[in-house]
Amino acid sequence: MVEIKEEKEIKILTENHDLDEEVIEILSAEKYKRMDYILDWTWVQYPKAEEFLKELNRARRQKKSVRMRGAMIIGQTNIGKTSLIQEFIDSNSNPNDKTKKYEYLFVEAPEKPSIKALYLEILSRFNIQASWGTAEQLKQRVIRVLKDKNVKMLFIDEIHNLLTAQSTRILTQCRNAFKGLSNRLQIPIILIGTEDAKEVMDGDPQVRNRYPIFELTPWEKDDEEFQSLLYTLESKLPLRKASNIFISPILDKIYELSYGVLGNVAVIVKESALEAIERGTEKITLKIIEDLRKKGLFQF
Repeated sequence: MVEIKEEKEIKILTENHDLDEEVIEILSAEKYKRMDYILDWTWVQYPKAEEFLKELNRARRQKKSVRMRGAMIIGQTNIGKTSLIQEFIDSNSNPNDKTKKYEYLFVEAPEKPSIKALYLEILSRFNIQASWGTAEQLKQRVIRVLKDKNVKMLFIDEIHNLLTAQSTRILTQCRNAFKGLSNRLQIPIILIGTEDAKEVMDGDPQVRNRYPIFELTPWEKDDEEFQSLLYTLESKLPLRKASNIFISPILDKIYELSYGVLGNVAVIVKESALEAIERGTEKITLKIIEDLRKKGLFQF
């Protein structure tokens, strides 16, 4: 009888807000299972991301040529660039097929602005510890390995580490490296970085044409897409009461603390949802958000 009562209560509590079907299935679970679900959640679709994912899929479907079209995604820290790329890789990868393990290769540009350091970083992804050779020799080795591993797309994150170098020689080497790798491998290369990298790429028309720039920018508070984002986020939270985070005054508070930056928004919503379950309120409130802010959780 107790279980039937709880199911009825949950149904009543969820009548006034839409939840994903997967979320509804675990709504009656004990609190720690629901909290684990929130902690595991890493991605939400939103219009800006969908546009760029379409561009990545167009790049993926290109026929091989010596002038493969890549892309460059630009945005401030925590805006969601890396999460977007990871979503694309996860959506197109088959973890059960070891022969396709490296089809979509993701590397981070080294902090040291050196093209040799970049080649060494790529080789390290295959557990190849190289410590010798000129930049050209390392480049040839990278090409052989990437061909052998059947890499279809190369993603280079933190590209501003290379492109904001003060040395003209290093910048030229980097631009030539991108063109050379793409030409020889006939694969699209996707560059990911902060706004600092954009101006450098604009300095070379040939490189700019190969890497159309897509910018992820913070939302404005009155932007309908920001409201839509919060609505989508709430639909993924296994809370038994409607929080209505997508309307004022909670929307205003989330925007104030997050500055409209996706990663910050996600932290606020997830931490507040976890606290709502712990407290038993089963919904995010202004008091919860403010209490967590006072504890220093939202210092972005």
